[in-house]
Amino acid sequence: MNLTRAEQVQEFSRYLTAGEYASAEDGRIFFLTTERNHPMIDGKYDSANTQKVLISDQPKAFSGRILWFTSGGEIKIFSPEKVLILCSSKTSYQQKIQHYDYFSSFFSVPALQQQDAEKLQLMEERIDFRKITPQDDSLILKTIYQDYRHYFQQQRTTAAAHRLADQTREELAVLTKEIHPDLLATKFPFLMLHGDLWTENILLERESEKLWYIDWDTAGDYLFFHDFFKFIWNELDVHGNQHYYQDYLAGKYDEAFAESFQLFQLDFQPQYRKDYFYLFFLGFMLKQDDAIADKWKQLEFADFLKKVVFS
Repeated sequence: MNLTRAEQVQEFSRYLTAGEYASAEDGRIFFLTTERNHPMIDGKYDSANTQKVLISDQPKAFSGRILWFTSGGEIKIFSPEKVLILCSSKTSYQQKIQHYDYFSSFFSVPALQQQDAEKLQLMEERIDFRKITPQDDSLILKTIYQDYRHYFQQQRTTAAAHRLADQTREELAVLTKEIHPDLLATKFPFLMLHGDLWTENILLERESEKLWYIDWDTAGDYLFFHDFFKFIWNELDVHGNQHYYQDYLAGKYDEAFAESFQLFQLDFQPQYRKDYFYLFFLGFMLKQDDAIADKWKQLEFADFLKKVVFS
């Protein structure tokens, strides 16, 4: 029997503070109505198109106020102090721990405070963050670059190099033909990366302005520059923000890219700015990965062709 979203929320009532909850973001988020101004909700709530759920006062296992149905199948429940993660499988549970153990050595990642293998539950530190604004661009880009430069310096000797020309598929020919053959034939380093970096997956702490990286579910081996370009692409594709892409094409990030390439004994060639961007997306499409369903990749590929290659 398929439950409605409201019925699914009731299934998790033992983790939720009593009160009235409303939905946001097409039913992916349910929040206690007193949390309407929370940065997770701000701009995503439509009072004319929402579902209401009443959570009763009963013994609670957690004091959650916001429930989020993630695209990966997990449930995240947020209290003022902690985040409870209900994993969808043992594999997902173990992968989250592995990613935390690895990436927390290099990046600011919310602390994993408790683990329950029997229930497939994790407890994570809750960061008190604020909404990101355009005025934060400089801070965000500078911090990301510095963090990744440090990571590259630490891990560059472990990177395995591959040619994308050895892996490309016929259905991607429309993109491959737009990339200079020399770049397709170049062996580029691959590293463990976030995989889905953008402003939705970073938090800016309210008091300290510290940048935190979250939601590592798509982490894996990617072209070393993947996360830089995924940030630019996600902002363009989802938020409709052309600012980062236009700045990249105008050469405003050339120095940062040149320095990053040099760490791997490579030369960044500005005349191939578009080619590098296409190469990133080709690598994304070629990656065999269970975290992103193939049908979603195909939809994203169509968007990339429309918004970038043929625009």
